[in-house]
Amino acid sequence: MIAPGVSNPSIGPSSEDKLEALKQVKELAKASQNSDEGTMKKLAKRAMTMLRGILSSLSDGVKLVQECKNLLPVIASLLGIS
Repeated sequence: MIAPGVSNPSIGPSSEDKLEALKQVKELAKASQNSDEGTMKKLAKRAMTMLRGILSSLSDGVKLVQECKNLLPVIASLLGIS
């Protein structure tokens, strides 16, 4: 099932927020492949901060928001930036 915010743009994030979230997910992926631990942590921390900000602006009624809120700490822990 598609979350309401994904199928109905008026409920979920704006197109700009979706693009920014995608950019930050890509930054996390890039950070996970970077051999320089300091650079990886810096990229990952910035991406996590941006994603938290985007998610905080959404209504809690959107299931995607809750799932992301649950996953972000796990991702941060795996990257050693929690």
